[in-house]
Amino acid sequence: MNNNLVGYRNMLRLSQTAMGAKIGICRDSYQLKENGKKDFTQTEIENIMKILKEKRPELTVEEVFLRS
Repeated sequence: MNNNLVGYRNMLRLSQTAMGAKIGICRDSYQLKENGKKDFTQTEIENIMKILKEKRPELTVEEVFLRS
């Protein structure tokens, strides 16, 4: 599980369904990826970072996607 991503998603008060919709995937796909069972595509990572940087512009990909 990517606890960093979960924390940032929760900070934005977005459900997995809402975050998935924002990046163009269904909740089930998003859940598998957030839980580490599948990998996010590069485009999905870029879209997630755009969403997160609206609130926290200083965030880096490593801070969000480095597994903790």
